[in-house]
Amino acid sequence: MEKFYSSLMTLRPMQAVVLAFLLVAAAGLAYAGYELSSRGPSNDLAEDQQLIPIGYGDLVRQVTTSGSLVFANRENMTFGTAGTVDELMVRDGQVVTAGQELARLDATTTASLAQAVAQAQVDLIAAQKALDELVTPTALGLAQAKQKVASAEFDLKSANEALDDANVPFSQDDIKTQEQTVASAKSKAQAAEDSLGQLGQSHTQSLAQALLTKADADSAWVDAKNALEAYETANSATLDAARVTQAEAQKNYDTSVLELETLLGSQAAGVAGLGGPILQSQDLLALRQVRLEAANADLVKLEQLQAKRDKTESDLAAATAAVADLNTGSVTPSVASQLAKIETARANLEEVKSLGLDTIVAEAELAALRLGLSAIESGADPIQVSLSESDLVQARAKLATEEQELLDMIAGPDAITLELRSREVDVAVANLAQATQGLGYVLLPRAEDLALLESKLTVAQAAYTTALEKKTAATLTAPFDGFIAEVAVSEGDQVGANARIVEVVDPSVVEMDGIVDQVDILQLKEGIAASVTVDALPGRVLTGTVTEIASVANNQQGVITFPVRVQVIVPEGVQFRDGLSAVANLVLEQQLNVLLVPQTAIFGSFQAPTVKVQTDSGIVDRQVVLGGSDDFWSEVVAGLEAGDRVVMQTSEAASNQFGGFRSFGGGGRGGGGVIIQPEDH
Repeated sequence: MEKFYSSLMTLRPMQAVVLAFLLVAAAGLAYAGYELSSRGPSNDLAEDQQLIPIGYGDLVRQVTTSGSLVFANRENMTFGTAGTVDELMVRDGQVVTAGQELARLDATTTASLAQAVAQAQVDLIAAQKALDELVTPTALGLAQAKQKVASAEFDLKSANEALDDANVPFSQDDIKTQEQTVASAKSKAQAAEDSLGQLGQSHTQSLAQALLTKADADSAWVDAKNALEAYETANSATLDAARVTQAEAQKNYDTSVLELETLLGSQAAGVAGLGGPILQSQDLLALRQVRLEAANADLVKLEQLQAKRDKTESDLAAATAAVADLNTGSVTPSVASQLAKIETARANLEEVKSLGLDTIVAEAELAALRLGLSAIESGADPIQVSLSESDLVQARAKLATEEQELLDMIAGPDAITLELRSREVDVAVANLAQATQGLGYVLLPRAEDLALLESKLTVAQAAYTTALEKKTAATLTAPFDGFIAEVAVSEGDQVGANARIVEVVDPSVVEMDGIVDQVDILQLKEGIAASVTVDALPGRVLTGTVTEIASVANNQQGVITFPVRVQVIVPEGVQFRDGLSAVANLVLEQQLNVLLVPQTAIFGSFQAPTVKVQTDSGIVDRQVVLGGSDDFWSEVVAGLEAGDRVVMQTSEAASNQFGGFRSFGGGGRGGGGVIIQPEDH
């Protein structure tokens, strides 16, 4: 090369001119040869046309949007429970890792949350146990249900038998058998009484017996006194009037008797005309006799009460004297206890009487206690006395029951007994039905019961989960790797359940918010690819994905747009900041490695598109089948091959009948599609 330059430097001026002319001529001939070879035999091209070869390339239609970068994955942390901030472990801007502790509530609140978790767990276990027992009954529950059925069946059988017995009159043999049973019960009662009496000794004078006698006398005197006072208080005026009425009735009666006797005497002496007066006198006497008897009856009541009180006063005086004579002795604790039992039994008997209940047992208890008093006073073992008293009570109660049964047998069936037995049968039937139904529920639970317990279990599970979440949230931890954007409280602050404590941001998840025109929105889909450029990273193209497309449009002065969100893949070693501006190209459609022809090379009509192809015989029109297209290129499905040279219209002013076909295949109207030029194969 150095020799070539040296030779040129040695040329004379004329030689240099000749050499330059030769080079220009050679270049002109070469260009003319190229033009002739390119135009072919019939290269009749207009000034605004040229021949270009076609080849394979990528047809891509896309829409462009701009916006700013944001950190989408950010969380405002709250305790979820009111309390006091006990400790803060982070500060603004601090980098944190997932699970790192950020803040903690006070110990008192934490303890109450732990207690709530424990209670919720107990409730959950109880709900689960109830459901399990309903679905799979325990052996004990099943046995108890079966036992209830068996018991109800036995009660029904007994009730039916009792009803049958009540309906059928007893035979003489049955009555004799019952009489023997009564006799046996009497014998046992007498034996029990004798056994209790033998525990004591015979005492002519007994302080305990005297006290008991005095207590009885006191009670009787109080009853008589109360009855008389109640009568006198309620009828004092009537009593006085009754005495006057009785005296007048007696006087009138005596007068009528004398008058009648006088009339009868005169009639016997032969005085005539006395029949009428005698009859009138007899009627008046009868009337006055009735009045006298009524007045006497009123007075008798008072006289009886007075006599009863006088008698009880006499008995009380005698009993008091007897106690005074024996007062030198002392009552032992056992005797005092027995006397207290007697008073309790006496009160119980009065209460039973007032309620109109059967007094057989109450009377037997009082009699046994009174009989046992002598044995207790004689020094007998109180336990043995108590057992003997119990035997006597049972024996007398049994005797009373058997005697009543005998009376019922002699009386025969009665309507009241039959009604009672019939009701007992009805009750037994209902109890059996209920027990059978209960057993059925144990073996096969009702759907509504099962649904109820399942609902309770669901509620208990939710309550336990909530309580556990609240307890866990009492100590805030980072939900992901990132940094603290803000600490909103200080240690010692009282905070509410939803008060913001710290904000954690994940810088690895970056998104861009943009808008897309309504003409392109229907062609967008979530998941399509995007290429993103960021002003802060000139010359770099980042990849992204459409993650969200708004379903509601924005309308600003008649311009309809739809918000979209693109997630951007952050390059290794790059740390973005909130708010950086960015541009995203969203791929609407792409066809890779397809045969492409310029839109300006297409002629013909929409139904029959053609292209002008250079052949050996010249430029000819050839019909083609087209696929997708944009504003610049169309896919050739059939009619051309890679390397074919076609005529392309170069003048923007040129027009042809195919001009309306330039958007065949649905090119993006407002998107500004990026076209990858076809490769020449």
